Amino acid sequence: MEKYLYFRNVSAAGDDDGIENSVSYPVSALIGMYPTSDTALTMTFNNVQRPPYGTGGSTAVDNAANLDLVDKVVLTTGTNKAKEAMRAIVDKMHEPISKDNGFIVVADNVASEYISSDVTGVTITHNAAFTNA
Repeated sequence: MEKYLYFRNVSAAGDDDGIENSVSYPVSALIGMYPTSDTALTMTFNNVQRPPYGTGGSTAVDNAANLDLVDKVVLTTGTNKAKEAMRAIVDKMHEPISKDNGFIVVADNVASEYISSDVTGVTITHNAAFTNA
């Protein structure tokens, strides 16, 4: 059983009606994490609506043109707390799977639930462009 990382960036449950409002990615879709400012940690994922690079295009050119079409989730962190936030995410991903922890809430703005006290918000950027869709 694979674990899933969950993100919701709206402030009201009634606004949660689109892929850029809430999304869950399998852990295997995570490409990487990196700080993008003193208070932001960006996570990149294989796009949820297309196959990963190397499996969806009809030619190498199609695949190369879509290499940068990843989804991004930007977590708001405490000042210079990206490392701590990354550690909390990785630690949770590596816990043994049970019925209660296959679904990992990383950031939920509606419930004010975050994976650690070092995370305080989230923005989701789904990349809808794909030439083979």
